[in-house]
Amino acid sequence: MLRRRWPLALAGLAAAAVGLLGLLAWRLVRAPIALGVLVPRIEAALGAAVGSPVSVGGAALAWDGATRHLELRVEQVEVATSADEERAVVRSAALAVEPWELLRGRLVVAAVDVLEPRLRILWRESGGLELRSGSTDQLLPVLDSIFRRAAPGLRRVGIRHGAGEIALDDTTWRADDVDIELRRERDGIGVRGHLALEVGAERVPVRLDGRYRAAAVRLAIGFRGLSPPAVAAALPRLKSVAALILPLGGVVDLRMDDELRLHGARLRLASPGGTLALVPGSPLPVGRTAVAAVLDRDAGRLEIGRLAVDLDGAPAELRAALAGLEGAGSFEAAGRLGRLPVARLASCWPEGLAPGARRVVLARVAGGELRDLQVRLAGRTLDGRLETVDGLAGGATFRQVALRPVGALPPLAGLAGTATFSQAALDLDVAGGTAGSLRVERAAVRVTGGSGAPRVAVDARLRGGVADALAALEGISPLAGIEPSQVRGEVEARVVADVPLGGPPPDLVALGLQVTASLHGLGVPRLVRGWSLTGGELSLTLGGRRLALGGEANVEGVPVTLDLRETLGERESRVLVVRARPDRAGRAALGLDPGPLLGGPVDVTARVARALDGADVVDVDADLRDARVELPPLGASKPAGAPGEAHARISARDGEVLGVPRLALSIPDATVTARATRSTDGATWSTVDADAVYTPPGRKPRSGHLGVTLRGRQFAIRSDDGGTLFRVLGKGSAAGGRLAIDGTIDLTQAGPPFDARIELHDCTVTNAPLLARVATLGSLTGIRQSLSGGGLRLERLTARLSQQGRTVRVADAAVRGPALTAVVEGTVDREADAVDLRGTLVPAYYGINTAPARLPLIGGVVAGAGGGTLQAVDFRVRGRASDPVVSVEPLSVVTLPALRRLFAVLDRPAAPPPPDAPAQRGR
Repeated sequence: MLRRRWPLALAGLAAAAVGLLGLLAWRLVRAPIALGVLVPRIEAALGAAVGSPVSVGGAALAWDGATRHLELRVEQVEVATSADEERAVVRSAALAVEPWELLRGRLVVAAVDVLEPRLRILWRESGGLELRSGSTDQLLPVLDSIFRRAAPGLRRVGIRHGAGEIALDDTTWRADDVDIELRRERDGIGVRGHLALEVGAERVPVRLDGRYRAAAVRLAIGFRGLSPPAVAAALPRLKSVAALILPLGGVVDLRMDDELRLHGARLRLASPGGTLALVPGSPLPVGRTAVAAVLDRDAGRLEIGRLAVDLDGAPAELRAALAGLEGAGSFEAAGRLGRLPVARLASCWPEGLAPGARRVVLARVAGGELRDLQVRLAGRTLDGRLETVDGLAGGATFRQVALRPVGALPPLAGLAGTATFSQAALDLDVAGGTAGSLRVERAAVRVTGGSGAPRVAVDARLRGGVADALAALEGISPLAGIEPSQVRGEVEARVVADVPLGGPPPDLVALGLQVTASLHGLGVPRLVRGWSLTGGELSLTLGGRRLALGGEANVEGVPVTLDLRETLGERESRVLVVRARPDRAGRAALGLDPGPLLGGPVDVTARVARALDGADVVDVDADLRDARVELPPLGASKPAGAPGEAHARISARDGEVLGVPRLALSIPDATVTARATRSTDGATWSTVDADAVYTPPGRKPRSGHLGVTLRGRQFAIRSDDGGTLFRVLGKGSAAGGRLAIDGTIDLTQAGPPFDARIELHDCTVTNAPLLARVATLGSLTGIRQSLSGGGLRLERLTARLSQQGRTVRVADAAVRGPALTAVVEGTVDREADAVDLRGTLVPAYYGINTAPARLPLIGGVVAGAGGGTLQAVDFRVRGRASDPVVSVEPLSVVTLPALRRLFAVLDRPAAPPPPDAPAQRGR
């Protein structure tokens, strides 16, 4: 029967127990169950556990909804930390007891948790930790000190749901959600916990995990979401970390002694990204960041083993070491960056780091990017803060970098190469790029100014079109003013410059410019006077202001040698020497061909210099030895091989001739000197003075003289050699006599138009083909014999010549001599090579070869008779001027009225007789 009933009894007992437990749980949820009767036993057990007298104000059994545990709670616990100290008061605590000891009837406390305390924790770098009540500022026992006096059964002491302040020397942070426990371990004490720390406006979760072993404390502090600017605001000595505008998380491992004095630390931090504010107003976006650092306080050394940052997809690493945390110390750092756009260089370079070099580099370097950038930094510190930078060095490769222009130098762009830099200078080894429109084949650029006046030095080798060089070096080129796009050719150049930076653009002296260049295939259209230069092979040097340009080229197809010297900025210093050996074809190409007067090659040297008034002075020296010279008006000539020379000085401005101050020609039989000036508008010659001394044919050793004068439109010709007129006309020759030609001429028009009066006195005609043909056809034997004998003497020849267009008109031409008297008129068409002359010739046997006043009989007949006739020869010359047709009507009857007209022409007043020897002006 009993066997049948005990299961039922057991089930009833279990049901009653569950009911009691349910009732107990319901009661605990509603409110703790007071256990005042147990307070004495709890005081004894708790005092035994902590090793100090304890008083408890109340006790209760309570349910912790957070941990879902049943707890023994005590209220108003007072603990005496020592015999002479005030008691520390804990408002509420939770006790954990050993369950097996309860079965034996003993109350043994295994763990104590202080609940929701308001605390103030003070830690000093010099050592020591104080724990005070946040409400009364009462000093509380440090939890680890409880273990020193506690019974072995007390395994854990902690703080649950605490709040308050944490003070590190002079800096205080608020904290809440503080859960910390100290757990007794076999060889020491372990610390674990967490809290939320208010750093500025941020709430930073913090994890704690530490160990106390043999008088040494190791504490790992883990956190996430820490704001470096907030830390810098709270700790002024860490103000440099304010540049890190990014959330940090990681672990700091602290190494301390039993007095909690810090001896070292190890940091492992990371961030998903943010910005770096190394330069105010220039934030630099960064990606994932990681930091590993070690602090050895005993050695006074901080080492950043690795700082890795992702800068816009480019990895960057930094390693640094600080020696001397207190007092004077030193700092060293080395960094590497995979890629950095130059546009972000200003954001990465702190303003206080080598400010002189930073200012110069940022002012002149633009565009492109740096790759594999390496930086080494060394400096001095004071109390762990960087005070001065003693060394800055590094290097990088670069591409598509530009240097802004300085003064007259062209801008450098698209540069690629390697760079090295220091606190004093930036050095670029350029392997390619452009200077203006030129290609940079190689260049060395050095930018200085770390501690002195900033400068940039350039040594560049350039190649490209001459047109590009002119455009790049506009204003310092000897071809300045020429449209660059019209110039052809290639240039290879080396340019060296040392340029001060800052202030107004430097002039050429300040530039220190040194240029050596070779120009190949140079072509310049319409360089001067419409002449074009082609095929130039020239070399150019420029040192400071001194310019030299020389080499060979072709001007209108004529080979020339050029030599230019100039001090830039001083136009009057320019000197150009041109040497050439043009033949007749070359002179024709230049528009300088005098026709049959000059044949064969001529060695010419022209020196062009700038006068003070800005005009060009051209001195021309010509060696005529290899040339043939013909001077028909003078009857002089020189064969090739005979000595001869010519010299001239020409004044010009902008390629237009202003005048010829001096001209001299010398060959064995003649010497010619002249000078001339142009009108103010440059349209024509305003003055001409020319003199010639020569040996006419058949007059050796006696010399003839010829003088030519032009004043405005008035001109005059004087000579003591009548043969000059016949040689000019190309129709015969004569000897002796005095020639005078006076008239006007308009040199501004084609032709040119002129009107002149000619007078020739006392000459002997030795050759007159047209007169000989007239005499032959008219059977005038005496005239023909005189021409073939010693010559036909003329006492006077007068005529009026005028030209309009290409037609020359002959009027009032009269000849008088012992053997004949004649008048001629007509035209010569030079363009058509046609002549049409009419004339009358009266032989000497009629006795009218003298003036009527000298012939009383004939003169009276002519003067008083109303009729009467004489015999004369009328002739006509027409057809081609080079081979005219001559016709005569021999012994025609000349009526007295016609005779009167003949004498009217013969007896016109003569011009003033020419001098025997004209003045030799300009000699």
